[in-house]
Amino acid sequence: MNYRADIDGLRAVAVLSVVVYHLGNSVGFNGYLGVDIFFVISGYLITAIIKQEVADGTFTFGGFYMRRIRRIIPILLVVLTVSTVAALLLFLPSELKLYARSVIATLFFVSNILFYSESGYFDADAELKPLLHTWSLSVEEQFYIVLPLLLLFALRRGPTVARAIIALLFLMSLTWNLLFPGVFTDTSFAFFMFPVRAWELLAGSALALGLFPKLPDRRRLSEGLGVLAVLLILTGFLPRYPEEVPYVFQTLPTVLGAGLIIALGAQAHKPLLSRVLSLRYVTFIGKISYSLYLWHWPIFVFAAYYGFGRLSDPVRVGLILLSLLLSALSWKYIEEPFRRSRSRRLLRWSAAGACALPLVLLICSASILRTNGVLPWMPENIATLAVAERLQNFKTVTDEAGQTVITLDGSDGSGSASVLLVGDSHAEAVHRAVAAAAETKNRSVIRLGNSCFATFEELKTDRELSDCVDATRAQLRYILERPELKTIVIAQRWQARTTGWHTKSGVAAGDIWTLRLETLLDYVEQLTDAGREVIVLAQVPLIETRLQNVPSIIARMEMWGSDELDSFGPTEDRYLSYNANMLDVLKTVENRSSATVIYPHQVFCSDGTCQVYDANGAFYYDDDHLSAYGANKLIGEFAPLF
Repeated sequence: MNYRADIDGLRAVAVLSVVVYHLGNSVGFNGYLGVDIFFVISGYLITAIIKQEVADGTFTFGGFYMRRIRRIIPILLVVLTVSTVAALLLFLPSELKLYARSVIATLFFVSNILFYSESGYFDADAELKPLLHTWSLSVEEQFYIVLPLLLLFALRRGPTVARAIIALLFLMSLTWNLLFPGVFTDTSFAFFMFPVRAWELLAGSALALGLFPKLPDRRRLSEGLGVLAVLLILTGFLPRYPEEVPYVFQTLPTVLGAGLIIALGAQAHKPLLSRVLSLRYVTFIGKISYSLYLWHWPIFVFAAYYGFGRLSDPVRVGLILLSLLLSALSWKYIEEPFRRSRSRRLLRWSAAGACALPLVLLICSASILRTNGVLPWMPENIATLAVAERLQNFKTVTDEAGQTVITLDGSDGSGSASVLLVGDSHAEAVHRAVAAAAETKNRSVIRLGNSCFATFEELKTDRELSDCVDATRAQLRYILERPELKTIVIAQRWQARTTGWHTKSGVAAGDIWTLRLETLLDYVEQLTDAGREVIVLAQVPLIETRLQNVPSIIARMEMWGSDELDSFGPTEDRYLSYNANMLDVLKTVENRSSATVIYPHQVFCSDGTCQVYDANGAFYYDDDHLSAYGANKLIGEFAPLF
């Protein structure tokens, strides 16, 4: 098919939005939707090429996949090789193991499946995996495996059959997305996996097959539709969508806008938008977009690791410029020669490299996994310091009352427990410490999950809070009906959970702290009035870093002798300032009830600085959850109260 400069311009929009979103410091737009624009472009171009070649009788699977290999593989292997060298120099065992797995998955174009399998609440470091961005490449390659077979079958039976099959598959994938919030709860599957992403690629295919009505080729209409296309993309890019809004409703306007831009660029009367996208400097960014997409994320991730998770704005700008420079060089000296060259010598060397480099990367990755990421030159104390255990070994059972009860080490929690721990992941983090403290008094512990401790009807402003209020009330009934539960321990990430009532659930900002006090006091008083002991754990100090693998940061600082280690933890003043509202709430609860409040900062903070590790290990698992070792520091605070 003929070269379309406007499509390269659209690629530039897509890649720049992704790069600025990733490397910008909390930029206020949904730039990650640039990937969705790439999907539409890919679906359109691949389908148009296959359609034309089938019509000309020149299509072969060998030719198709050889073009894909020459387009995708050379620069990908270069980026993987450079990234692997950087990982060997910068990463510690736990990070290196994850990286090795991602290299293998990327080489086989299944990294989207790997990253989906690793997703979860405690996978907070997902955004700092150097190859995370290859998930979209894997989705596209999976599409390229299916599409040629499908189109060849369909087109040989006529364009009507081809359109019908593509339309059916498009509607099936889109419907799956629309039903996802109601039928499924696995949003990570919706983000990473090919079946629910296929509709975006198929939207481009449908456009290439003429499935959508042809637009009237009139100048004024084209200009108006160009404006509409921009507005559609901005509708996806600009608004801050609530978490409960399905992802498909964010992507749909962007996909429609991208498709409309492609359709308008094929007209004789091209709108101003298409002409702008066809400008030389814009199309140049589009031409280097694949290299730029591959380079920018590893560059940012490794810089973040090198900078211990703290990157200034000037450094971020420098990383963007470095990404652009590397991408331009890669496009000129790697992408273009391998795509355009007819030299047999180059093809022989490239074939040898295409076999040798992946083999070397696979052997290197397998060796890393075999040694659990511990390299021969890594000091033993550093490898030990880099590992912090997150409390696991939980067993979840359903009580006869229908309440979900969580116990440690496979205990069934039936009948013997007299201490109840209740709360969110911060309660989970201290579960073993509470159990150890209770054991000194020959008592045992069970745990219930709760993310709000909200009892008031007025907090039922949306489904999430409404469910939480109902769950809190049910838990209170459960506790009050069981007199053997004599001590109730409450733990939570108070600050973020409370401000979330405003940012996520629409409660007026001026009301949240009053409501937090009143509803927590109501919760506590219902328990103390029934003769129960109540202990409330204040929030642990928060470490401000984008790199949430705190043990690895500490180990890396120790290994490099960094002066920043002494100031890595939060200051006590910062902790008191950040938590001022909640600390006032807890002091009031303590004064107006018989509850006891434990203040973790009194354990971890001294001389104005909050400690995050000692010679035996890190106190934190990530930026705000205590490790098992850190939680043990609180045993002495709990034990006397039991």
